[in-house]
Amino acid sequence: MSSRQNGEQALFGSLDAEGQARVIEDLALSLPGAMFQYTLSPDGRDAIHYMSPGCKEIWEYAPEEIGEDPTRLWQTIHPDDLPAMQASVLHSKDTLTPWNHRWRIVTPSGVRKWVHGRGRPRRQANGDVLWNSVVLDVTEQMRAQIALEESRERFHQSRKIETIGKLTGGIAHDFNNFLAVIQGNLEIAAEKPHEEMTAACLSDALRATVNASELTAQLLSFSRRAPMERRALCVDKTLHALTTFLGRTLPRSVTMRFRPGSRAAHLCLDRAQLESAVLNLVLNARDAMPNGGVLTIETAAADGHVQIRIKDTGHGMTAAEKERALDPFFTTKPPGEGTGMGLSTVEGFVLQSGGTLDIATAPGDGTTVTLSFPVEDAQTGHVEEEIPEPAMNCGRDHILLVDDDDAVRLTLQRLLQSLGYAVTAMPDGTAALAFLERGERVSIVISDIVMPGEMEGTALAQEIRVREPDLPVILISGYPSSGRNAKVGESAETFLPKPVSRAVLSAAVENALSASRQGARGAL
Repeated sequence: MSSRQNGEQALFGSLDAEGQARVIEDLALSLPGAMFQYTLSPDGRDAIHYMSPGCKEIWEYAPEEIGEDPTRLWQTIHPDDLPAMQASVLHSKDTLTPWNHRWRIVTPSGVRKWVHGRGRPRRQANGDVLWNSVVLDVTEQMRAQIALEESRERFHQSRKIETIGKLTGGIAHDFNNFLAVIQGNLEIAAEKPHEEMTAACLSDALRATVNASELTAQLLSFSRRAPMERRALCVDKTLHALTTFLGRTLPRSVTMRFRPGSRAAHLCLDRAQLESAVLNLVLNARDAMPNGGVLTIETAAADGHVQIRIKDTGHGMTAAEKERALDPFFTTKPPGEGTGMGLSTVEGFVLQSGGTLDIATAPGDGTTVTLSFPVEDAQTGHVEEEIPEPAMNCGRDHILLVDDDDAVRLTLQRLLQSLGYAVTAMPDGTAALAFLERGERVSIVISDIVMPGEMEGTALAQEIRVREPDLPVILISGYPSSGRNAKVGESAETFLPKPVSRAVLSAAVENALSASRQGARGAL
């Protein structure tokens, strides 16, 4: 006799069929949620052969109503969750593995709920697959989980705010240095425009704008709120670029050293969150060395993993402090000088990325935090494309330029004209549309995204796409996050973040014009 048969004999004893049915009914009434029997035939027909009374509390349907029309259950599924729900059932049918799925429903009265279903499939003699299943209302548990995740996100953001506050002095110092270089060199060039020094002055001013732009990009990357965007990145290259930025957080009494040793290995990580994690650890190390010391960031590769180690020569931690170091809200800093969320948020990122975190420390011997991640194939890494030197436009293509900032609009107009393009500049989307309605020949439109009024850049591009589907559009913005939303209809517009260099602008315009011409030839 099988173990299942032994279990059934122990449960039902010598009960006849009617007695067994009463036992099942009593169990169905006593257990939370709903019990049901569901079958799916090879031709896609499905049926519910039994539904316990608990379905009334979950779906607001009586068992007999569902028996008459099983599609009522499918109709309650939230539209966004329906594809995944269907896929879970088909996967269980095809593999005969247990069905286990969580989804949202909307009851006939409009109540929104989370439910969780489990069932074990069995193949029947006629080819049908049968599940004896149970569904539970898990709305309260999901609300608690969502609230916890939101709370964690708030603490994560508070930690970022705390970190940015510590960075403010160094960042302001560097920006003022950049501005001093730009202002001083441009003043010299303006005063003596024909002297040999002019070229050098302008070159230095341009280099300072690039440095300022890179610093802004790092700040925006660090402070952004977005889901994890994992991509292959070279860890040594990424951390080398970060060390200059991190140096601004350290006093002169702390020496920073970077020792790359991962042999150009790639990691599949969210770059912004990696930078945030390392920055958190650097700040902790700095605070552990109030009288100065050495902070070392080093990498190593072994056994299919890359290790990132952040070492300090600070006061270290006791065994009791180390035991609690990863606990949320625990901090060794004085009251009012830390949220205690630094290591906790770092650990969350590391675990979410498939890695591990280790702490080695002792009083007086400093602390070493080691992050270990699986190596990613280098071929999947992102390779920066070289931007060709800008070429003159001899055909005098006509560009319609739209930007509400007078200084930016004039600068972009001069850049485009220096490349040989004819340029008409407009201050807003409404004026740009009026210009196009007059029948003026335009080869391409370049528009800012964020502009006052109802006609922002994306709305302008949408209108152009309706009126002139073949007219290329390039969208630009000083808010890099705007690029993620720069989609119009089925077409994703070219997006350029400000500030944009002459070479990048030239390449983008030429690429857009080339694609437009190829499309026109293909239509003939």
